[in-house]
Amino acid sequence: MNILPVSFGKVVEVRGKTNSTAYNIASLANSPVENKTHKAIQKDAKELFDDVTPKGKVRVYEAPSGEQFLLSGKDAEVVTFDERAAARKIRREETSHKLIDLEYINEIKERTNLGIKQYIKTHMAPFAITIGEVKGEHRIQYEIE
Repeated sequence: MNILPVSFGKVVEVRGKTNSTAYNIASLANSPVENKTHKAIQKDAKELFDDVTPKGKVRVYEAPSGEQFLLSGKDAEVVTFDERAAARKIRREETSHKLIDLEYINEIKERTNLGIKQYIKTHMAPFAITIGEVKGEHRIQYEIE
């Protein structure tokens, strides 16, 4: 049995036909306004991501490998913090040297992605989601790993 560490957020892999699937689900989950066209998907998304915090809204993380993940709550906050810290390091590198050390910048990006990938691997839900049709209505469907 796969037991996830205690977390106040979620990390869920998204398997969609297009890259916009994850962004659309995140947008519906974060929206305070009811979407009349995608009402069922929005309801499913809000139920799945019921742990949203002001700093930890549902967000998309695209791994360099092309995989997409939705993160919410504290998990979204951790990944956002790591990405921002890496961006600050890169800005400091670009502004403090006349010659930009591209190898160092690529190393920062690689280490950050590796850290995020490891975080996702240890906190990821044991299922992935996709959008499918159920009784003529589009819904979030779960694929058990």
